[in-house]
Amino acid sequence: MLGRKGILAFLSGTLPGRRGTCKSEKSIARNTVAFTFAGVLYIKLHRTNIITFDKQGRPTLRMGGWNTVTTRERMDRFLPKRWYVFNRKGEAYVGYRGKEWTDPHKTYPFVEGMRLNLNGTVTYPKGA
Repeated sequence: MLGRKGILAFLSGTLPGRRGTCKSEKSIARNTVAFTFAGVLYIKLHRTNIITFDKQGRPTLRMGGWNTVTTRERMDRFLPKRWYVFNRKGEAYVGYRGKEWTDPHKTYPFVEGMRLNLNGTVTYPKGA
């Protein structure tokens, strides 16, 4: 379920070190690294953890105020299949494509800290 094949292949078997320290960090794209910490997988672009995969494989998204082409492209590249991020009139959105072409297409406004659920829905942070 985690991102486009390479991330999970790289991180399989990579667990956090003692006392929750980061055991490994790998460059996966320009200015982008993947690492695990306390059993959670992070995708970091520059200094922002743009995607955080929890232990169940659900991604949480953050742009850190950087709604740029590069940020959206990195999110698209490493999000699970059927999920994507796009821009419309200066606002970011998250989309979900169903399994079949006849399935309804879902679009959600991007909110910092939103979690993508495995069933095609999103959970917004409290206060959003």
